Amino acid sequence: GTTIGIKVRRSDRTTLVRQTTVAVPTDSAKTIYAAALRCLERAELARCAVRLLGVRVASITEEPAREISFFAEDPQEVPRPL
Repeated sequence: GTTIGIKVRRSDRTTLVRQTTVAVPTDSAKTIYAAALRCLERAELARCAVRLLGVRVASITEEPAREISFFAEDPQEVPRPL
């Protein structure tokens, strides 16, 4: 997905939501973690007890369909026999 967000519920039961957008859709745990950490830094949680922390990925996309050609892209390239 391209939108990564967090939800933080404080001990006083107030809820904060922060999200960010990455340039390229991702399913990488490392990328999601880094984006969630950036959101968490913006949540202003200094000296606040947290009851719940959730991470979400939205704007899910499917891998784009690829067109397969039986003909060579380059006219100089000879297609392999099937």
